[in-house]
Amino acid sequence: MFTQTSKSCLLALALAIPMVASAINNPGFEDGMQGWKASTRDTITVKNSSEGAPGSSSALQIMDPDAVKGAFIASDRFQVDSGAKYQLLYQGKTVSGNGCGVYVVFFDASKKAINRPGNSKGTDPVGKGLSVAGNKWKSYKLDFDVPANATSAAIYILSYGKSTGEFLLDNFELKKM
Repeated sequence: MFTQTSKSCLLALALAIPMVASAINNPGFEDGMQGWKASTRDTITVKNSSEGAPGSSSALQIMDPDAVKGAFIASDRFQVDSGAKYQLLYQGKTVSGNGCGVYVVFFDASKKAINRPGNSKGTDPVGKGLSVAGNKWKSYKLDFDVPANATSAAIYILSYGKSTGEFLLDNFELKKM
């Protein structure tokens, strides 16, 4: 599903991501891309308009015209409690195309990713990711358990390599259960 180049880009993003204390930095993109890193700026923009989710003035807009390379976006890392249960809430919609997913990636104390999207050994983020589907704003919920050796996590948003399209995401929220 992911090429070696894609996996290298994910690793580079993981190492460059700063950590914030126990909250998602800029969860509604009201401050542009602050708190988020993108592998390719030419396919990613922040749309500051009425295109945001209901009640929001901004949204992350991913425009992916490339059927070979997907877009990678990662939040700043945030602290998590090992063994704890969390819930990631967010809103999204597909303007066109298909193939955009949201994942949680965990890191150990040395900032090494414990799991990554596309890992063929069955250790994909939280065992699952959620695809953004439908042309109307929809709320998504991803429940997950933090691995015992994890100290931090980040949200990874990926437009899949062979897919093209335009996707909007907004209002990320992390809840400890």
